[in-house]
Amino acid sequence: VDTFRFEEERVLGAALEALGESRWAEAASWARVRLESDAFWLKDAPGRRASWRLVWDVAALGGAIEAAGAGLEAPSGLEEAVARYVAVGAAVDRAHRQLEQRREALLYPRIAEFEALRGRLDEARGLWWRWAEGWARDFSALCQSSGFLPPAALRQRGVFDEVVKPLAREAGTTAYFVVDALRYEMAEELLAAIQETPGTTATLSPRLAELPSVTE
Repeated sequence: VDTFRFEEERVLGAALEALGESRWAEAASWARVRLESDAFWLKDAPGRRASWRLVWDVAALGGAIEAAGAGLEAPSGLEEAVARYVAVGAAVDRAHRQLEQRREALLYPRIAEFEALRGRLDEARGLWWRWAEGWARDFSALCQSSGFLPPAALRQRGVFDEVVKPLAREAGTTAYFVVDALRYEMAEELLAAIQETPGTTATLSPRLAELPSVTE
């Protein structure tokens, strides 16, 4: 639908309404069509593409939270909790980070449906906060019941001896990068960026910092 401007406005308004009613898949499908098309009204008013980009980001976050669930679902131990975060939780944090980054870059008063979009973004921020709080409480309860120290294979303190040293014994050069606060979802993006490098074998596995994690 691209003949008249009011048609584009009507579809954008419907997408914002869908976000307000937690119909994430519906809003995402409309946003995908607009962002992947050569729509006339999006070329005529670049701010409309920014609006649709933010609609997509809110829908992506909502969908990721819906898929992950409100809590850890009573894992049997730290290994199972970590596996669940890797499987579904990291996607939520990635979607939230990308939404906040694009909000900073794209949300300005002249884009289409500015006030409504700002409201949906605020709601999405609150939705993520409640999700993160729920998972954090579940993880804390798990640590209290089963102990804070994870199995050796999940301890961050063992990375150098268990991973770096064996690699350093092989032919060639081994480079060891230490990145502060490298969340798992960020490591997934780093993996995607380097795994296609010729002559490179890239793998990713999670580790837990010792608790309490205090910088000083």
